[in-house]
Amino acid sequence: MYWISFSVAYFYTWYYWRDEHVPFLAVAVSHLWLFGLLLIAVILFGNVLFKSIYANLLWTALFVGIWFVVSIFPKTDNFNLLKLATNGDQILQGLYSVRDYKWIYIMAIGSILFIQFITIQIFNKKSIN
Repeated sequence: MYWISFSVAYFYTWYYWRDEHVPFLAVAVSHLWLFGLLLIAVILFGNVLFKSIYANLLWTALFVGIWFVVSIFPKTDNFNLLKLATNGDQILQGLYSVRDYKWIYIMAIGSILFIQFITIQIFNKKSIN
């Protein structure tokens, strides 16, 4: 659904402003998509842990809040997962390259896979009433 929405918005923009060329657009959009997948993994994990939807929302907010606190410290800049969602404009401007995000990609994909693995393990042990 994300890619369909992006395609519609991109086609609309292209139709009215054909002369504009945006370098690194696919990279910036893919970063936001990857961050969305990470949040979906965290939400699914929260659904397995808690029965209440409010607890799940607080769990997801806690996850994002922890990364906001981590982003305060400059030494964590190379592996801060929030850069996937917040630095799209700087990628479009060419201030960052794909190589600058190597560890963030590894952490994000590894976190998604690990969280999904744990979620499946916990879900399989729960009884459905």
